[in-house]
Amino acid sequence: MCKNRRAILKSLRPIELTLLNAFEKRPWECEIDFNREEVYSGEEIEIDVINIKDIEGNRSREFNRIIIQALEGKIVDGEGLEHDPDLKAFLVGNGSVTFNYQAPTDCNVKEDTIRVYRSCTISRDDEWPLSKTELDQVMTENTFKVICDKYETKIGVDVQWEEDEEDSKETGSLNVDIEGTFELWREYSQGGITQYYPEDMNAKYSYNYTWIKKDPPSCKDHNGLLLKRTETASGTVPISRSAAAPMAVHMKVQPMKKLMEDNLPEGMGSIADLMSQVSSMLPNGFADQIGDSMKKAGEFMSDRYEVMLTTGLSPRQTANVIKTICKGDVAVNEQSTTPIMDSFALYIHSKIENDKQITGSRSWKSDSKLGANIYINDLAKSTGDAPLKPGPGDKVNYSVNWTLNRRTNQ
Repeated sequence: MCKNRRAILKSLRPIELTLLNAFEKRPWECEIDFNREEVYSGEEIEIDVINIKDIEGNRSREFNRIIIQALEGKIVDGEGLEHDPDLKAFLVGNGSVTFNYQAPTDCNVKEDTIRVYRSCTISRDDEWPLSKTELDQVMTENTFKVICDKYETKIGVDVQWEEDEEDSKETGSLNVDIEGTFELWREYSQGGITQYYPEDMNAKYSYNYTWIKKDPPSCKDHNGLLLKRTETASGTVPISRSAAAPMAVHMKVQPMKKLMEDNLPEGMGSIADLMSQVSSMLPNGFADQIGDSMKKAGEFMSDRYEVMLTTGLSPRQTANVIKTICKGDVAVNEQSTTPIMDSFALYIHSKIENDKQITGSRSWKSDSKLGANIYINDLAKSTGDAPLKPGPGDKVNYSVNWTLNRRTNQ
C-alpha cells in the first residue's frame, strides 16, 4: 500500500479521524449551556455540556469521555483524575453531561473559566476507571465574572447575674461568641436594599449557674434539704438560613438616604431641602408642632443596617446538673441534666456610618435572665420600639459587641 499511490486506504488517512471515527465518534466539539455573565461567590450552579459531536458533526458515542475543569472554582461532580483531582472525567452518555459548579469564595478572584477537554480514552467506566482518563486538547471554554460581597463577622454576647437573698445566693452567666461570614443574598437584594445570609457561621456558648444555701444547718433532721445546685453547659451550634422562614436570619444594609435622594423632585439636592420646603408651606406655628415628627422621619431615612440571628438550637441544649442534698445525716451529690434554651436570638438595628466596617457595643441592666431574646435598636425613636431588650432592671448585666468587616472584589 505504501508504494501504491492508488491504494484505497491512503485516501482514508489519518485513519483515526476517518475509518476509526466511523465507529468511535470521539468528541471533537461541544457547547457549554451557560449564558450568565456573572456568578456569586460560593454559589453552586447546575450547568450542562450539550451537543457533544465528533469531527464530522455526528453525535459522539456513549462510551467516550470528556474532562471538565474550573480554573478557580470547583466542579462538584465527576471523577477526579489521579494526577489532578480538580480535573473531572465524565462519560458522554446520551450526548450531554450535567454537572454542578461551585464558584470560588476568595474575594481576590474576579473571574473564572470552565473548560471542557477532549479525551483519547475510549472505554466503559467498568472496563477502565474514569480516574485514569487521558487528557487531550480543549474543546471549548466559558469565562464569566465572579461577584464577591461578604461580611466577616464576630459578635460577642455576655450575660451575667447575681442575686443575694437572705438565706441563699444565686450567680449565673451565659457567654456566646458568634463567628462566621455573611454572604450576599442575591435573591432578596433588590430596590437598593442589600441582604446577606450566614454561611459557615457558628455560635459557641458556655453557661454556668450556681445556687447555694447560706449558713446551711446540719443534715441531721433535714432530710431532702437542698444545699447547693450547679448547672454547666457548653457547645457549638450552627447559624444557618431557615427554609421555612428565610428572612428570620439575615443581615440587611439599607441605604435609605440615598434611595430617597435618588427620587427627590427636580431641583432638590437633599432631604433637608425637601423638609425645608414642606415646613415653609405650613401655617405659622404648625411647623414647630410637627418638628419632632420631622426629626423622626429624617432619622428613619438614615442609612442603616440590621443584623438578625437565631441559633435554632435543635434539639434543645441541656446542662449538666449537680445537686448537693441532705440524705439522712450526710450531704450527697446527685447528678442529672436539664434543658436550658430553646433558641438564642439576637437583633441589632442601627445607623450605618461606613459599610466597609460595621462596629458597635452596648451594655445595660435588666431583670430578665435566660430565655429572653436580645434586641438593640438605635433607631427606636423613629420605629417606636424600645431601644434595648430585655430591660429595664438592675439584676442582670448584658453586654454585646460586634464587628463586621466587608470583603468585596468590586
